[in-house]
Amino acid sequence: GVDEENGSDIAYPIVEAPSSSFNTIHQTAWASDQMSEPIGVSWTNNSCAYDSFITIMFHMWKSNPTEWTSQMNVFNSTFKVLADRLTKVYINQISLGTARLQFRQHLNSYDSSQFSLDGFTNIDTFLHAIGRRHQSVCSKELTCYLCENNSTRTVVINSSWIEDTFSNEWSLYMNAATDLPSISGFLRFISTLYLSTMHCRSCRQLYASRTIFNDVPPIIFFHLPLSLYSCPNIKVDKVITIKDKHEVEHTFYLCGLIYFGTFHFTSRIVDSNFNVWFHDGLMGRQCNWDGHFDNMSVRDLLVCRQKIVTAIVYAKRL
Repeated sequence: GVDEENGSDIAYPIVEAPSSSFNTIHQTAWASDQMSEPIGVSWTNNSCAYDSFITIMFHMWKSNPTEWTSQMNVFNSTFKVLADRLTKVYINQISLGTARLQFRQHLNSYDSSQFSLDGFTNIDTFLHAIGRRHQSVCSKELTCYLCENNSTRTVVINSSWIEDTFSNEWSLYMNAATDLPSISGFLRFISTLYLSTMHCRSCRQLYASRTIFNDVPPIIFFHLPLSLYSCPNIKVDKVITIKDKHEVEHTFYLCGLIYFGTFHFTSRIVDSNFNVWFHDGLMGRQCNWDGHFDNMSVRDLLVCRQKIVTAIVYAKRL
């Protein structure tokens, strides 16, 4: 086959289309794939943010195509488009490069100023757009205990991108942490009562705040506000849990990390056995094995080939 976008031979395994409906795909066909080298997509026209994201998503989606397609179809309209394109890659109708191009075109039609077809796209802008949901993912409860009526405000967050409304919380957590800071530690911090940086509208004292998770999505994106030249040690957990408002625990597994440096994004894919694979679209479609998660230091995960981690992807196992 030929990559319609890049005009070169397709490097990923050719899979014959199923003889009946897509829902008849047998998951056992992908059991061995979880042990094999992931397949990426080659860079073209400043596509590095898309390359990193698509490579991680395709490997995650292949772990259970039927269930992930179902989940992505109701996640939001953008993920529904992505699920459709990944399905077409699976049944060999299009290449992964073409899926990336069509997904990029979809975002361009949504906002051409932020999602140029040939310009650089920031991963923050990218994940902010695709993480939006109609449902409330979580909410911040802000309570002032100094006012006579114990006034309470609620800030509703409709996004799987844990960034836009939590930047101040990262600083508060980092300053308060007594052990090695971690993703799981941050989640515990925002889920318990802490003194926020927001002021009560009545008495101007600082609110006490805590975060409640309402409708927990199957995918969560985290942003680490780090700099390559002043990078503190923050533990990237391979498994995290989020407790919802009904006290039900949801388990998420690390499935990808996105790195940034010198105006270029790269990624690491983490498979179901916690093998870590590196992908850079400038080097082609291949992914290189970087080792096993358990054998990598905190610093090994935060910095990759002189680039700093900027986004972390966790997903449920369906």
